[in-house]
Amino acid sequence: MRARAAANAAVPSAADLPGLIAALKVLRKIDPNMRIKAALAFLLTAANDGLSVREMAEIGDTSEGSIRYTIRALGQGWPDKRTSHKLVMDCASSNGGRTRLYVATDEGRAVYRSMLAAFCQEQPVSNLKLAA
Repeated sequence: MRARAAANAAVPSAADLPGLIAALKVLRKIDPNMRIKAALAFLLTAANDGLSVREMAEIGDTSEGSIRYTIRALGQGWPDKRTSHKLVMDCASSNGGRTRLYVATDEGRAVYRSMLAAFCQEQPVSNLKLAA
């Protein structure tokens, strides 16, 4: 299962912290109030083209309902026009459409590439500022 393979990936070192902070700043430009759960759901979706809600919940150690809510905010949003980022979309899986898989939109892939570029930049920790 892809969820387990992604969860068993190498753990970043403390040297990766400046890059991680820079990558998360890319998402903060889109939504200054984005929660870490939403950031994780987006990263999982963008990095693994076609993840189910169940797989994301397993990796993120959270409920499927919470992931569904988060994916809705990252994707199509709600009829009453609450926040919608259009970064992910759902598509039917190859198993007859019984499982919905989520993939990054074109805009989502662009944001993901920006995050990867920010992550790979060499920045001293002292140059980074965290917002409360």
